[in-house]
Formats: sequence, structure tokens, C-alpha cells
Amino acid sequence: NQWEVPVHVLKLENMSSKLYFYAQNKATQFKNNSKSIFDDVEYTNLIIAVSLIFLSFLIAYYVIMRISKYVTLLDENKKDLEKILLEAPYPIMVSNEKGEVLLINRIWENLTGYSFGEINTIKKWTQLAYGKKSSHILDNIDKIYQKGIFSDDDEYRIKTKHNKEIIWKFTSSSIGKIDNIRTIISSAIDITELKEKDKVITLQSRHAAMGEMISMIAHQWRQPITTVSMIANNMLLDIGLDELKEESVKEYANNILSQTEHLSSTIDDFRNFFKQDNLRVNIDMNIILDDTMKIVKDSLTNNSIELIYSNMSEKKVDVFRRELSQVFINVINN
Repeated sequence: NQWEVPVHVLKLENMSSKLYFYAQNKATQFKNNSKSIFDDVEYTNLIIAVSLIFLSFLIAYYVIMRISKYVTLLDENKKDLEKILLEAPYPIMVSNEKGEVLLINRIWENLTGYSFGEINTIKKWTQLAYGKKSSHILDNIDKIYQKGIFSDDDEYRIKTKHNKEIIWKFTSSSIGKIDNIRTIISSAIDITELKEKDKVITLQSRHAAMGEMISMIAHQWRQPITTVSMIANNMLLDIGLDELKEESVKEYANNILSQTEHLSSTIDDFRNFFKQDNLRVNIDMNIILDDTMKIVKDSLTNNSIELIYSNMSEKKVDVFRRELSQVFINVINN
């Protein structure tokens, strides 16, 4: 029959159907496998995520424990340092640029009489301890903060809570930033007793110098006074012998005037010598040596001492005139 379907077409249809069913089965199988693979991947990702979270917790716990250990160690070191500062045998203060006093130790409280609560700011401390000079002290403290300089050998008179005046020698230095605020530490040495001893030594030295000067004045005056006494005795003798003449009286009077002028000159020499030098002068050394000889000449003569010196230089020196003369007098006396 001409309308019969060819055999090869039927075979092709049959193969197409098989191929379709095969593809459908494969697609269904792939879909099922895909879901299984997706589930497996999702499960794996979940396991990995949980593991990572657990590992993160472990790391975080380790880090926190390490930090806690270091914080504890730092806190212990801070407490040890604070204890050392509090028990130090000399006054110590720690303060910052905000004007807060962070620490004063026990010796500071004991010597000044002020507790930490009474001087917990720099303003309170300076007003109580320095009074009218507090602004000057605050300026010096600001310089340390601004320039980070090291301040040493500053001596200040401090008024204690009990109105006693003490003298402290300060050393201050920047220690960087604490809580991001610039901070300084100041330590002091109480030199009140030392200053009192210095006063006594200075007073004793001054008295010794005055004693030496009085001795030299006595030597200076001895000869003029002796001369005046001799003139008076000669006048009395002439009167007793009735031989006092007008010419003799004039001669005696002129001699007495000469001696009194010498005494007056000696007074002026010593008065000028004790004046304080305020300015340097450019002066010939011979002039200073002459000043010196006016003071010590009679003292040397009365002790049978001859002083010989020579100065070949014509150069002038820039000095405090009376102070250098005092040096020469001390050398000669010694």
C-alpha cells in the first residue's frame, strides 16, 4: 500500500521514544542526585560554619584569656609601682595637663600637712603652698607640658598647712601620656635644714670677715692715733716748760689735721670696700692692687711683713672691682 508507513520511519519513532524516556529518566535521576548533592553540600557548609564558629570562639577565648592575663599583670605592676611611689622616702607628685593630681605619696602629705583630698588639683596645691607666687609656678609647669622639658634644681619656699615654711628642691619630668593625657612626675628633696646650716655658716663667715676688717681698721688707726697722742703730750710738755710758741702750735695743729685726714680717708676706704658691686668695670689691675694695699698695708707693717708685688701687664680686666680686691685681701691674710 502506498500509504503504509515506511519501516525506517517506524524505527526512528521507536528510537525517539526510547531516547525521550531515557533523557527523562536521566533528567529525573539528575534532579534527584542534584537535590542529594545540594543537601550534602548544605550539610557540609553547615558543618564548616559550625566548626569555624567554634574555632572562632576558641580563638576569642584564648585571646581574652591572654589579654586578661596581661591586664592582670599590668594591673599588678601598676599597683607595685604605685606602692613604690607611695612609700618612697622623698616627696613625689604625679599630675596631668588637665590640672589633676593623680598621686601624692605619704612623705608629701606628712611634710606639708595636706591630704590628697585637699590638694587633688594643681591649682589647689599652688594656691595653698605658694600663695601669690602660684601663677609663676603654674607657668613653669605649663612649660614642662608644652615642651616636654626636664626641669631640675628648682628651689621653692613652701608654706605648710601649719604655716611653717619649708624649702624644697624640685625635679620634674614628662612621663608621656596616661589615658591620652600628658602627665608629669615631680619629686622633691627637703633642704630646709641644709639651708639653715648654710645661713649659720654664712653668718659665721661674715662675722669672721668683719672681725678681720675690724682688726685691719685698728691697725690702720693705731699709727695716726699714736701720732696724735704724741703731739698732745708734746704740747703739754711745752706748756709745762713754758716753751709753747705760736709756730709750734701751728706745726702741731697741721700734724693733727694730717692724721685726722688719714683717719677719715681710712673710714672712706672701708665704707667703699663694703659697698656691693652692681656693675662690672674695665680697670687696670694696678688700681685694684692699690685698693687692696690701702686696706692691708698698716696691718702688714705692724706685723713686720713686707709685701712685694709687680705687675708688668698694661691690659685691663673686666671685673667687679671690690670683689676682686676682697679676693686679694683673703689671699694676703691667709
